Amino acid sequence: MKTKLFLCLLLAVGSSTGVFAQGRIVANSIREYINADVKIVPREDGKGVSIVSEEPMYVAGQKVNYKNSAVYIAFSLHPEWDNVLLVADWTGSMYSYVGQIIRWHKLNIDKELVRNIVLFNDGDDAISSKPKRIGGTGGIYYANPNDIEGLLEQIEIAVDNGDGGDAEENDIEAILAGLNKFQEAQDIVLVADSSPVRDIKLMYNIEQPVNIIICDTGNIQDYIRLAYYTGGTITSAYDDIDFSDRQSINPANIVFEGNIYDVSMETATLNKQ
Repeated sequence: MKTKLFLCLLLAVGSSTGVFAQGRIVANSIREYINADVKIVPREDGKGVSIVSEEPMYVAGQKVNYKNSAVYIAFSLHPEWDNVLLVADWTGSMYSYVGQIIRWHKLNIDKELVRNIVLFNDGDDAISSKPKRIGGTGGIYYANPNDIEGLLEQIEIAVDNGDGGDAEENDIEAILAGLNKFQEAQDIVLVADSSPVRDIKLMYNIEQPVNIIICDTGNIQDYIRLAYYTGGTITSAYDDIDFSDRQSINPANIVFEGNIYDVSMETATLNKQ
Protein backbone atom coordinates (compact mmCIF):
# COMPACT_ATOMS: atom_id res chain seq x y z
CA MET A 1 0.00 0.00 0.00
CA LYS A 2 1.57 3.25 -1.12
CA THR A 3 1.02 6.19 1.18
CA LYS A 4 3.12 9.31 1.44
CA LEU A 5 3.32 10.31 5.08
CA PHE A 6 3.89 13.58 6.90
CA LEU A 7 2.66 15.64 3.96
CA CYS A 8 2.10 18.77 6.00
CA LEU A 9 5.39 18.38 7.83
CA LEU A 10 7.26 17.74 4.62
CA LEU A 11 5.74 20.82 3.04
CA ALA A 12 6.89 22.87 6.01
CA VAL A 13 10.40 21.45 5.85
CA GLY A 14 10.56 21.76 2.09
CA SER A 15 9.35 25.34 2.04
CA SER A 16 11.97 26.44 4.56
CA THR A 17 14.93 24.43 3.30
CA GLY A 18 14.11 23.61 -0.29
CA VAL A 19 14.78 19.94 0.46
CA PHE A 20 12.18 17.24 1.07
CA ALA A 21 14.01 14.98 3.51
CA GLN A 22 11.26 12.45 4.14
CA GLY A 23 13.77 9.71 4.92
CA ARG A 24 15.36 11.73 7.70
CA ILE A 25 11.97 12.54 9.20
CA VAL A 26 10.92 8.88 9.20
CA ALA A 27 14.26 7.71 10.63
CA ASN A 28 14.15 10.35 13.38
CA SER A 29 10.59 9.38 14.25
CA ILE A 30 11.61 5.73 14.60
CA ARG A 31 14.69 6.73 16.60
CA GLU A 32 12.51 8.68 19.05
CA TYR A 33 10.08 5.77 19.30
CA ILE A 34 12.65 3.06 20.01
CA ASN A 35 14.33 5.20 22.68
CA ALA A 36 11.11 6.03 24.55
CA ASP A 37 10.34 4.53 27.96
CA VAL A 38 8.63 1.15 27.75
CA LYS A 39 7.10 -1.40 30.09
CA ILE A 40 8.61 -4.84 29.58
CA VAL A 41 8.26 -8.36 30.97
CA PRO A 42 10.57 -11.39 30.57
CA ARG A 43 9.47 -13.95 28.01
CA GLU A 44 8.55 -17.34 29.41
CA ASP A 45 11.13 -19.09 27.24
CA GLY A 46 13.91 -16.92 28.63
CA LYS A 47 14.68 -15.48 25.20
CA GLY A 48 14.57 -11.78 25.96
CA VAL A 49 11.60 -9.59 26.80
CA SER A 50 8.23 -8.50 25.43
CA ILE A 51 6.35 -5.21 25.59
CA VAL A 52 3.06 -5.05 27.47
CA SER A 53 0.21 -2.65 28.28
CA GLU A 54 1.79 0.53 26.97
CA GLU A 55 -0.22 3.58 25.97
CA PRO A 56 -0.55 4.08 22.20
CA MET A 57 2.25 6.02 20.54
CA TYR A 58 2.86 7.33 17.04
CA VAL A 59 5.59 6.18 14.69
CA ALA A 60 6.07 8.06 11.44
CA GLY A 61 2.59 9.51 11.85
CA GLN A 62 0.97 6.11 12.38
CA LYS A 63 -0.61 5.01 15.66
CA VAL A 64 0.81 2.02 17.53
CA ASN A 65 -1.49 0.25 19.98
CA TYR A 66 0.29 -2.59 21.77
CA LYS A 67 -2.94 -4.45 22.47
CA ASN A 68 -3.41 -5.13 18.75
CA SER A 69 0.13 -4.93 17.40
CA ALA A 70 0.71 -7.83 15.02
CA VAL A 71 4.48 -7.49 15.44
CA TYR A 72 4.63 -7.84 19.22
CA ILE A 73 1.91 -10.50 19.28
CA ALA A 74 3.69 -12.59 16.63
CA PHE A 75 7.04 -12.56 18.42
CA SER A 76 5.28 -13.48 21.67
CA LEU A 77 3.41 -16.37 20.03
CA HIS A 78 6.53 -17.74 18.31
CA PRO A 79 9.41 -17.92 20.79
CA GLU A 80 10.85 -20.74 18.65
CA TRP A 81 12.00 -18.25 16.00
CA ASP A 82 15.78 -17.96 16.14
CA ASN A 83 18.62 -16.79 13.90
CA VAL A 84 15.96 -14.84 12.02
CA LEU A 85 16.25 -13.42 8.53
CA LEU A 86 13.67 -10.65 8.78
CA VAL A 87 12.29 -9.40 5.46
CA ALA A 88 10.10 -6.30 5.68
CA ASP A 89 7.93 -4.36 3.26
CA TRP A 90 9.32 -0.83 3.43
CA THR A 91 6.63 1.22 1.74
CA GLY A 92 4.65 4.05 3.33
CA SER A 93 1.97 2.05 5.12
CA MET A 94 4.59 -0.12 6.86
CA TYR A 95 6.76 2.49 8.57
CA SER A 96 5.25 2.05 12.04
CA TYR A 97 5.49 -1.74 11.87
CA VAL A 98 9.18 -1.66 11.01
CA GLY A 99 9.58 0.77 13.90
CA GLN A 100 8.00 -1.85 16.16
CA ILE A 101 10.36 -4.51 14.83
CA ILE A 102 13.39 -2.36 15.60
CA ARG A 103 12.10 -1.56 19.07
CA TRP A 104 11.44 -5.22 19.86
CA HIS A 105 14.87 -6.14 18.51
CA LYS A 106 16.61 -3.41 20.50
CA LEU A 107 15.02 -4.71 23.71
CA ASN A 108 16.26 -8.22 22.87
CA ILE A 109 19.49 -7.35 21.09
CA ASP A 110 21.69 -9.35 23.47
CA LYS A 111 19.86 -12.55 22.45
CA GLU A 112 20.69 -12.03 18.75
CA LEU A 113 17.37 -13.53 17.70
CA VAL A 114 17.21 -11.34 14.58
CA ARG A 115 20.50 -11.74 12.71
CA ASN A 116 19.81 -9.97 9.41
CA ILE A 117 17.24 -7.55 8.00
CA VAL A 118 16.15 -7.03 4.40
CA LEU A 119 13.95 -4.07 3.46
CA PHE A 120 12.18 -3.87 0.10
CA ASN A 121 10.23 -1.06 -1.54
CA ASP A 122 9.30 -2.60 -4.89
CA GLY A 123 11.87 -1.00 -7.13
CA ASP A 124 12.37 2.43 -5.56
CA ASP A 125 10.48 4.89 -7.78
CA ALA A 126 11.50 3.23 -11.04
CA ILE A 127 8.20 3.53 -12.88
CA SER A 128 8.29 3.46 -16.67
CA SER A 129 6.16 2.43 -19.62
CA LYS A 130 7.59 -1.07 -19.33
CA PRO A 131 6.26 -3.45 -16.67
CA LYS A 132 8.53 -4.29 -13.76
CA ARG A 133 10.54 -7.45 -14.33
CA ILE A 134 9.55 -10.32 -12.05
CA GLY A 135 12.58 -11.25 -9.98
CA GLY A 136 14.47 -8.13 -11.03
CA THR A 137 12.40 -5.27 -9.67
CA GLY A 138 15.01 -4.12 -7.17
CA GLY A 139 14.62 -1.66 -4.32
CA ILE A 140 16.15 -4.13 -1.85
CA TYR A 141 18.27 -2.99 1.10
CA TYR A 142 20.32 -5.00 3.60
CA ALA A 143 21.01 -4.00 7.18
CA ASN A 144 22.84 -5.32 10.22
CA PRO A 145 20.24 -5.18 13.02
CA ASN A 146 22.94 -4.99 15.69
CA ASP A 147 24.05 -1.63 14.29
CA ILE A 148 20.94 0.40 15.11
CA GLU A 149 22.27 3.67 13.69
CA GLY A 150 23.43 1.92 10.53
CA LEU A 151 19.97 0.37 10.20
CA LEU A 152 18.33 3.77 10.57
CA GLU A 153 20.64 5.14 7.88
CA GLN A 154 19.48 2.38 5.51
CA ILE A 155 15.89 3.21 6.41
CA GLU A 156 16.49 6.85 5.52
CA ILE A 157 18.06 5.94 2.17
CA ALA A 158 15.27 3.50 1.29
CA VAL A 159 12.55 6.05 2.09
CA ASP A 160 14.19 8.75 -0.01
CA ASN A 161 14.62 6.35 -2.93
CA GLY A 162 10.87 5.78 -3.15
CA ASP A 163 8.18 3.21 -2.58
CA GLY A 164 7.60 1.53 -5.90
CA GLY A 165 4.76 3.73 -7.05
CA ASP A 166 2.07 1.07 -7.39
CA ALA A 167 0.11 -1.39 -5.27
CA GLU A 168 1.92 -4.70 -5.83
CA GLU A 169 5.12 -5.64 -4.00
CA ASN A 170 8.21 -7.75 -4.71
CA ASP A 171 8.09 -9.81 -1.51
CA ILE A 172 9.45 -13.05 -2.97
CA GLU A 173 12.34 -11.38 -4.76
CA ALA A 174 13.36 -9.85 -1.42
CA ILE A 175 13.11 -13.19 0.41
CA LEU A 176 15.22 -14.96 -2.22
CA ALA A 177 17.78 -12.14 -2.21
CA GLY A 178 18.02 -12.38 1.58
CA LEU A 179 18.46 -16.15 1.50
CA ASN A 180 21.16 -15.84 -1.13
CA LYS A 181 23.07 -13.26 0.90
CA PHE A 182 22.49 -14.75 4.36
CA GLN A 183 22.63 -18.48 3.76
CA GLU A 184 23.06 -19.30 7.44
CA ALA A 185 19.55 -18.01 8.28
CA GLN A 186 17.43 -20.45 10.25
CA ASP A 187 13.98 -18.85 10.31
CA ILE A 188 12.49 -16.52 7.70
CA VAL A 189 10.05 -13.90 8.97
CA LEU A 190 8.23 -11.75 6.40
CA VAL A 191 6.52 -8.60 7.68
CA ALA A 192 3.97 -7.27 5.20
CA ASP A 193 0.58 -5.68 4.70
CA SER A 194 -2.18 -6.94 2.42
CA SER A 195 -0.71 -5.54 -0.80
CA PRO A 196 -0.73 -8.13 -3.62
CA VAL A 197 2.52 -10.02 -4.19
CA ARG A 198 3.62 -9.24 -7.75
CA ASP A 199 6.10 -12.13 -7.89
CA ILE A 200 4.10 -14.80 -6.04
CA LYS A 201 4.98 -17.36 -8.73
CA LEU A 202 8.59 -17.22 -7.54
CA MET A 203 7.61 -18.77 -4.21
CA TYR A 204 8.25 -22.22 -5.69
CA ASN A 205 11.97 -21.38 -5.46
CA ILE A 206 11.80 -21.04 -1.66
CA GLU A 207 12.88 -24.19 0.15
CA GLN A 208 12.39 -23.03 3.76
CA PRO A 209 9.24 -22.23 5.73
CA VAL A 210 8.20 -18.59 5.56
CA ASN A 211 6.65 -17.17 8.72
CA ILE A 212 4.46 -14.19 7.90
CA ILE A 213 3.43 -11.32 10.15
CA ILE A 214 0.47 -9.72 8.39
CA CYS A 215 -0.03 -6.18 9.62
CA ASP A 216 -3.43 -5.15 8.32
CA THR A 217 -6.71 -6.55 7.10
CA GLY A 218 -7.65 -7.12 3.50
CA ASN A 219 -7.41 -9.86 0.90
CA ILE A 220 -4.32 -11.80 1.95
CA GLN A 221 -4.73 -14.72 -0.47
CA ASP A 222 -1.12 -14.46 -1.65
CA TYR A 223 0.22 -14.63 1.90
CA ILE A 224 -1.96 -17.60 2.83
CA ARG A 225 -0.63 -19.36 -0.29
CA LEU A 226 2.97 -18.55 0.62
CA ALA A 227 2.67 -19.71 4.23
CA TYR A 228 0.82 -22.88 3.22
CA TYR A 229 3.14 -23.82 0.35
CA THR A 230 6.33 -23.35 2.37
CA GLY A 231 4.94 -24.95 5.53
CA GLY A 232 5.36 -21.77 7.54
CA THR A 233 3.03 -19.72 9.71
CA ILE A 234 0.87 -16.64 9.31
CA THR A 235 0.11 -14.39 12.25
CA SER A 236 -1.94 -11.23 12.66
CA ALA A 237 -3.07 -9.32 15.72
CA TYR A 238 -6.15 -11.55 15.86
CA ASP A 239 -5.26 -14.96 14.40
CA ASP A 240 -2.41 -17.43 13.94
CA ILE A 241 -2.10 -20.53 11.73
CA ASP A 242 0.76 -23.04 11.65
CA PHE A 243 1.07 -24.88 8.31
CA SER A 244 3.97 -27.13 9.32
CA ASP A 245 1.58 -30.11 9.31
CA ARG A 246 -0.17 -29.56 5.99
CA GLN A 247 -1.71 -33.04 6.05
CA SER A 248 -4.03 -31.94 8.85
CA ILE A 249 -5.26 -28.84 6.98
CA ASN A 250 -7.94 -28.67 4.30
CA PRO A 251 -6.37 -26.33 1.71
CA ALA A 252 -9.78 -25.53 0.22
CA ASN A 253 -11.14 -24.23 3.52
CA ILE A 254 -8.53 -22.24 5.42
CA VAL A 255 -10.18 -19.84 7.85
CA PHE A 256 -8.17 -16.81 8.94
CA GLU A 257 -9.74 -13.90 10.80
CA GLY A 258 -13.14 -15.25 9.82
CA ASN A 259 -12.39 -15.25 6.08
CA ILE A 260 -12.17 -18.45 4.01
CA TYR A 261 -9.24 -18.99 1.65
CA ASP A 262 -8.79 -21.73 -0.94
CA VAL A 263 -5.19 -22.67 -1.74
CA SER A 264 -5.94 -26.15 -3.06
CA MET A 265 -4.17 -25.22 -6.30
CA GLU A 266 -0.88 -25.61 -4.39
CA THR A 267 -1.46 -29.27 -3.49
CA ALA A 268 -0.73 -30.43 -7.04
CA THR A 269 2.66 -28.71 -6.98
CA LEU A 270 3.46 -30.12 -3.55
CA ASN A 271 2.49 -33.64 -4.62
CA LYS A 272 4.99 -33.48 -7.48
CA GLN A 273 7.89 -32.78 -5.13
